[in-house]
Amino acid sequence: MKNPNILPTLQQTLQAIEAWHQEHHPRSAEAFEPPIKPEKLAKLAAELPFELPSELTKLYAWHNGQSQNAPFFNSFTFFPFEEALEEYELAIENAQEQGLEWKASWFPIFGYMGDYFLLECAPESPPAPVYMYLSHVEGVPRWYESLEKMLLTIAACYQSGAYSYDDDAIFVEDFEKAEGIRLKFNRRVDRFATENELTDFEPYQEVQEREDGFKIVTSYQSEAQRVEELYGPDGRKREQNIYWGDELVRRDIWEFTSDTQVIITSENNSGMMFSTRAYAEIQPDGEVVTHKIETIVNGEVVSEQDLSEDFEEEDESDDDDESF
Repeated sequence: MKNPNILPTLQQTLQAIEAWHQEHHPRSAEAFEPPIKPEKLAKLAAELPFELPSELTKLYAWHNGQSQNAPFFNSFTFFPFEEALEEYELAIENAQEQGLEWKASWFPIFGYMGDYFLLECAPESPPAPVYMYLSHVEGVPRWYESLEKMLLTIAACYQSGAYSYDDDAIFVEDFEKAEGIRLKFNRRVDRFATENELTDFEPYQEVQEREDGFKIVTSYQSEAQRVEELYGPDGRKREQNIYWGDELVRRDIWEFTSDTQVIITSENNSGMMFSTRAYAEIQPDGEVVTHKIETIVNGEVVSEQDLSEDFEEEDESDDDDESF
């Protein structure tokens, strides 16, 4: 009989998460990249102002992230290390230009449209905590005691049904159960609300089926915050709106210009009008390959990033690695 007080190892936790995806959400499982070679990881990390925590190197020794922004949990993807570096550099640049809160020791491991889960890579004492950075919310709360505790929480949420996918492959979260699991494994962390507020409000979801085949999923995360997601008859997400009170603070729009082409626009309405526009191609297996990203501030395109060359260079690099 298993001792409930003995926690699984990091490797066991990662295997459990991958096994769950293989059974319930194959797209995410198929997106896991091969492990990054230790010497390549060390070379890429050499210019960072900190040493990589051991749990982070173990994570990338398991898989080097996921391809094409496949979800690891909720909408958050597990960044390949190369992409995590790019996100890190972009976040620091944006923070300096816009006066946003960002520490040089925060490293983004999981992300979605400018929101991140950040590992504190220069902790005052181990283990290194994980912070939640949401672009539409003030403050950066300490959300997990460590990376291992975060992954353990995610695995437990999948196995208990707190995280699941419906028949249309749409992610569904039992907020109360998920929060209970997080606080069970993570004691010295921040919360969405006080104990009294949590007692008074229970997060819930509403699903509206429209006659035209569209589906609206509204997630009420607190008395102040709700997320509205619009899905088309084909099950593809078309729009996501995040509200704080009655104020729309963020909107993500998926514009399918053809069966294989999509433009994804993310608008952040907190303070400075900031948005990104991603031009992508939909692969036969459903994966989305982004070729170009535009950054837009106050209606003007301030930067463009062509990812086509990056993919070509990566393919050439992989060919070189495999040659002897």
